[in-house]
Amino acid sequence: GGRRMVLSTAALALAGGLPTFDEPVRSGRTADADTAVVIGVDDYAWAPDVPFAADDARAFASLLVYTRGIPMQHVRLLDSQATREAILDAVDTAARDVGDGGTVWIYCAGHGAADPQSGARILLGADVPTDPTLFSQRAVAVAELEARASASGAKVFMVLDACYNGASRAGTDLVAGRRFAVPVQPVEPGEWTGAWFAAQPDQLSAPLDAARHGAFTYFAIGALRGWADGELAEEADGRVTGAEAQAYVDRIEAL
Repeated sequence: GGRRMVLSTAALALAGGLPTFDEPVRSGRTADADTAVVIGVDDYAWAPDVPFAADDARAFASLLVYTRGIPMQHVRLLDSQATREAILDAVDTAARDVGDGGTVWIYCAGHGAADPQSGARILLGADVPTDPTLFSQRAVAVAELEARASASGAKVFMVLDACYNGASRAGTDLVAGRRFAVPVQPVEPGEWTGAWFAAQPDQLSAPLDAARHGAFTYFAIGALRGWADGELAEEADGRVTGAEAQAYVDRIEAL
């Protein structure tokens, strides 16, 4: 049953015997109206690198194409070229091309921070300088991503594997000796927006070295591949709800 499968996956994770995502789950479903922007920056020009971020992005893109069923040509994958301009161009294109009833998906594995002036959560472009006063010039605010992605009235779903308090995924300071104060109130997504964040303001987005992925991304993808089926019920039913996926990731995080 699904319950036994989930527990065995958790046990494998803790023991270091981690399943891989080399073979995608081919669900056979289609989501022709959906579009996606998938960002994974592990090689920043001046900021510390983010271990496994590019692998995270490729795995999430594979999930969207083969499991969600989004046409490959509707998925834009950005890596070390993910500057502010490239990100916004990709999101604007996704918002323009999304079909009736479709969803614009945005995934990002990389550095986040708090805007030094406003405290707003921002995602740093690949060419961000190490001077925090210039961050906002080479970054994209999470709220701006949402606004642009939903410009045509489409639903938006954001999955962000980043932290915002000034620590890198490896636990070092993004800017030496500097941490950022992030407002503790939760982000309030718009009416048609869903959001799944790896870290609260006081938390880190950590790597899972044995899997060669970010920990949140690894278990989030695993949950959506079926590991969370049955998490909130006695038996698996062949589908994973958002609530099951969240409950699974929360439980793994607590182990």
